[in-house]
Amino acid sequence: MGQPSLLRAPRVTISFSLSRAQCSKLSTHSARLMSIRFWITLVLLSVIVLTSAHPQKSPKPTPRRPPYPKIAKATISTPGFHAALTFQLRINPKASDDIAPIPGLENHPKRSTRVFVQYTGVPDGQNFTYHIHNKAIKGKDCKSAGQHWNPTHSSMDDPKRPCDHKNPGKCESGDLSGKHGKLRNLPVGHLVAYYDSSLNLSYSRRGILGKSVVIHNEKGERIACVDSRFLAFCNPRKSHNKRL
Repeated sequence: MGQPSLLRAPRVTISFSLSRAQCSKLSTHSARLMSIRFWITLVLLSVIVLTSAHPQKSPKPTPRRPPYPKIAKATISTPGFHAALTFQLRINPKASDDIAPIPGLENHPKRSTRVFVQYTGVPDGQNFTYHIHNKAIKGKDCKSAGQHWNPTHSSMDDPKRPCDHKNPGKCESGDLSGKHGKLRNLPVGHLVAYYDSSLNLSYSRRGILGKSVVIHNEKGERIACVDSRFLAFCNPRKSHNKRL
């Protein structure tokens, strides 16, 4: 028998042709695509050039609040009475020979405030009290200083443990004369000094900055006051004000 013949698949040729109108439309469409791509590329390049030419400014850093001072001063000067108070922050304070130690106040574990008070003008036989009050003085009226500064809400109702230098914890934090003694008639130039760990030099509920110092006579009347901005003279009838 002879070899079987191989079957060959028929060759199929597909062809098509476009009319001139179709070719024209295709060319126009291709040209539009090329134009769109060109403009997109041009816009992107422009953005890159402008960005590099005008770089964005970095935001300004937020200014830091200045640190709390280590010294605060209050000066009071009225006809017949003058006082200068200095509050100085002390790190790991130690009692010295020139300051009588006050139990619980002379050696704070970390930090304490040393207070210097120099004054003249207390009449002989009288005692003036002085306190830190809650608010700064507004206008010319010392009454705007508010009540005594007492952030710990200390109570003075226990007659067995009154507010004095032996029980400073029973005193309001702002009752300086209660904790450290009243202002009495002393020789000119005499300096009173003590430590007080409750007097923080900060602008906060527990800090003395932004508050005021008020002097009271024996009747409890506010005769003088001062804060960080104003120097005020006060009496029951009239007040005068002078900038520091």
